[in-house]
Amino acid sequence: MKRFPLLLPMLMSIGGSLILIVTLFSTSDANATNSTTSNQHAYQQATSTLDIFLATSFPDNYDAQATAYAIIQNQIDNAVLATLIALTPSPTPLPTNVPVDLTFADHSPRLGLDDAPITIVEFSDYQCPYCGRFHTNTLMPLLDHYGDLVQFIYREYPIIGGQSSADAGAAALCAGQQDSYWPFADLVWATTSERGSLTSEVLTGFATQLELDMDAYTICVESGEGLNMVLVDYQAGRDFAITGTPTFFINGEKVVGAQPIEVFMSVIDRQLREKGIEPPEASS
Repeated sequence: MKRFPLLLPMLMSIGGSLILIVTLFSTSDANATNSTTSNQHAYQQATSTLDIFLATSFPDNYDAQATAYAIIQNQIDNAVLATLIALTPSPTPLPTNVPVDLTFADHSPRLGLDDAPITIVEFSDYQCPYCGRFHTNTLMPLLDHYGDLVQFIYREYPIIGGQSSADAGAAALCAGQQDSYWPFADLVWATTSERGSLTSEVLTGFATQLELDMDAYTICVESGEGLNMVLVDYQAGRDFAITGTPTFFINGEKVVGAQPIEVFMSVIDRQLREKGIEPPEASS
């Protein structure tokens, strides 16, 4: 199975920061240039003072002077870089509410009616214990309570389990091509309590247990088709500035964490009333 290229976005991000730092210097105005000249003079004085200090501290020991100088200079360089990074403008965060049709993709598995007035989209990781808690304790009672008023959509965001979660998501999405996403996902959730348990052999065993067309399943997994769908979800999560799982969008309104069911009901009930729909009464 192909490896999940999570390292590439990180390298691109670091590279972008360095380019931006260079740009900040290259676009300085005349005042900044004057300031730089002044800073260079001050630095030369500081360096001269440092040389005197080292020569006094380590007389006639040039190796010790060179070692101490390298350590101090490295600390100075790190401090300067940290300051530059702190001053680098960060991307403007997206508004809390995201248009509903942007929160899911064509391949996203869903439960419920497409025209339901409320759409819940979860970005989740199979190795995230809080995600597992939501799926075990909250999801089905929530869907049972609201019935056809809610559709639920799942998206892969493997930021905790990394490759293991990505492989599991790819396998589940490949099973979804045979209308077996949710049974496959249930088997995955039941296995994730044990770290390292989601091996390719285990995932293939799930497919066999569900009596999938194994030729079609294997082609989907080994060609990278399933993984590509995971990557689409992962990039969407990054675009939405998601930093933890589970993260939900309820009709585009962001809710973070495996909240108690009452939190979800509060948001959903309010949104239903805003649409002129009376929410179902909570069972006593």
